Amino acid sequence: MVLDFVLPLDTRQGDLIFIFLFSIKVVMIKVTDLATFIYCKRKFYLKNVLKIKPKITKEMVKGRIKHRVQELFFKNELEVLKRVKEPDVKEVKEVLLKNLKDVVEKALGESKKEIKFFDIDKELMKKQLTAMYSSFVFNRSAEVVELMKKKRLFGDALVSVMFPRFIAEVKVSSNDLFLKGRIDLVEEKEDEMVPVELKTGNPPKQGIWTSDRIQLTAYALLARESFNKEVKLFLNPFMEYEIRTLVGKIKELLGSKKIPPVLDSRKCRFCSLREYCDSRKL
Repeated sequence: MVLDFVLPLDTRQGDLIFIFLFSIKVVMIKVTDLATFIYCKRKFYLKNVLKIKPKITKEMVKGRIKHRVQELFFKNELEVLKRVKEPDVKEVKEVLLKNLKDVVEKALGESKKEIKFFDIDKELMKKQLTAMYSSFVFNRSAEVVELMKKKRLFGDALVSVMFPRFIAEVKVSSNDLFLKGRIDLVEEKEDEMVPVELKTGNPPKQGIWTSDRIQLTAYALLARESFNKEVKLFLNPFMEYEIRTLVGKIKELLGSKKIPPVLDSRKCRFCSLREYCDSRKL
């Protein structure tokens, strides 16, 4: 991002006053890169300083498909619910499942080349994606019917008062924090917003991965600045300080010519930059 501003300088020569226009390039860091930096500084350096593009992996393709399904499902959800004419749980469930089936087919179709290249089991993915949303569809159907009966509303009128509602792939940024990103999903309630981050990997035995916590904290800070509603996530002053400190360290690394050391981890074998990590190839 480039910020342009005018500074009047005292350069009078006779009756002439010279005005100079200055441009300052502001480095905006992606929230996802915070997580990369926490996990492996070397990978961050290869990607953001040396500009090495990561190699597409099978897991990356599967993760991209899951994110795409989520985006399309919630993008279409309110529109398809307008078609429901009776407060019947079965009908609402059928409408939502039809929407899910359609978006799964679309997402898989968009990645058909990668699916073929990596020999991904398409039918298994369909089953897994359907299972991911089964509980949501069941609970959502009950909520919609209850609201219909309570408000006696249908179509556009029903959707206008339906909370919570879900917004996928929400862009947020902060010039103050020098951060930008895209929240996987935001749950919008009448008086508050809840950022939701979709993770497809295995969780730790206890708690949450540090990189995931940092990422969600950053999104919450950006959401707090971007939305006009309260963000439902406990944020203490230390968490904001932690993010600002991390951004400072990242800026230092972006301007450094020293490549961070190799991370000795079992996860290295799954890294999309593994083949470039050997210092002899850099």
